Amino acid sequence: MKKLTSISPWIWVVCCLLIIGTVGLLYFVLNYEIEKTFNINLHVDENKKMILLAPEKYSFYIEKGKKITIKHDQKFYDLVIKDFANINGTLTINFGSIPKNLKLVKNTNLDAVLYYGQTKILSLILP
Repeated sequence: MKKLTSISPWIWVVCCLLIIGTVGLLYFVLNYEIEKTFNINLHVDENKKMILLAPEKYSFYIEKGKKITIKHDQKFYDLVIKDFANINGTLTINFGSIPKNLKLVKNTNLDAVLYYGQTKILSLILP
């Protein structure tokens, strides 16, 4: 006669698969890379050049080839920094190509996001 309290081999298989799946999911989530970002403000001057407001905070992270996302008229535009110049404490940014449907108006401010690197979730949890 079989005991009523014995565990079926299928239960052991399901438990092992559940443990393996949990470990795999934790590994994936903790090693997933997320982008480090800053919210910045860009000012469009009379010549339609973009000037970074508060450059002393973000000038360390501005480099050629970095990506900036600009929000304008409820649309997002990804722009790549081609060149930048620091003139009298103001940081002027030149982009490689600006989309034609991005209409720049003189003397306006644009909200933007600067992507300056990537980090793993695990490194954020464990300093």
